[in-house]
Amino acid sequence: MNTFALPIAAALIAGAAVASGTWSTNPAEAMQQAAAQKKGVMLEFTGSDWCGACISQKTQAFSLPKVQEAIGRSFIPVELDFPRKKQQDEQTRATFNSYKKSYDITGFPSLIFTDAQGRPVHTVVGYGNPEQVMNDTAQAEKALKAQQELTDKLEGKLSDQERRDTLARLLNTVPQSSIRTFYKPAFEELAALDPQDTTGIRAALERKELLKTQSAEMVQNLRENNFYALAAKEPDKAIAILDNSLKKEGLLPEIRQSLLLTKARLLIQRNEVNEVEEILKSAIALLPDSDEGRACSRLLADLPNIRKERENLKPGEQPPLPPGAIPAAKCIVPPAAKK
Repeated sequence: MNTFALPIAAALIAGAAVASGTWSTNPAEAMQQAAAQKKGVMLEFTGSDWCGACISQKTQAFSLPKVQEAIGRSFIPVELDFPRKKQQDEQTRATFNSYKKSYDITGFPSLIFTDAQGRPVHTVVGYGNPEQVMNDTAQAEKALKAQQELTDKLEGKLSDQERRDTLARLLNTVPQSSIRTFYKPAFEELAALDPQDTTGIRAALERKELLKTQSAEMVQNLRENNFYALAAKEPDKAIAILDNSLKKEGLLPEIRQSLLLTKARLLIQRNEVNEVEEILKSAIALLPDSDEGRACSRLLADLPNIRKERENLKPGEQPPLPPGAIPAAKCIVPPAAKK
């Protein structure tokens, strides 16, 4: 089975620095050590002098001996820092940016747990407290073990059906976002052995990619239509933009839910709470267990409290914003009470 080699690995081997404690700042060197020790690598993408969540995670979680011990059992930790104030030489910045691009890092902090070849087995975006970091490390450790066992099995003599099933298990073990880049040989071999996609892996991957595309298109559309400014000044026009977006055919449920959730929040800010319940129920029905569906469920459950808050407001008083709402001063001032 072919392996994926990071294009910048050789560049990082030269001039590597070692961070304090057991942390390295050289991914390529850490991967060499991981191969020798039969471990994986944990890449931490961080902004040490500007990212509050990164700083908190470092001081509250990574500094604890129990967390260090949990990580060190199966992974060599590596810090890839993207500071804004600290001095950083151009070569280090360039190589770190290459890793950032290779792993498609879009948020800080991000943890990428990989095997010794740099192939991801588990990814985490966002702050984690000590328990969360240890739980993610345990999940990554389990995924790494399964990935290694399946990779070893593929090196042996298998029938076509056995290879197909083993490849499917492997690709179901690792993050979907890493399949086309880091597990391309396995993905292509599975496609040849399973042209009808009976495993459903290709369909699931294509759906995830479509979701990412539609999400980016939605955000771009809102920006081009100046949606956020309109939400503050002309909420009726902002809602019209959402309604127009919802007319587009082929939208995945998660995208529709996101648009409906945004509309519900805008209506709440305008004190049109009675119109929100049916919108949220229709959004939840699309896909109850999605992140967006759960967000709609939380807001729906909170509607009684939101109504009560607004009943007690005095004319001209600003109600509190619902969770995730767009700050829009002009559309959150309720009309004067009528008697």
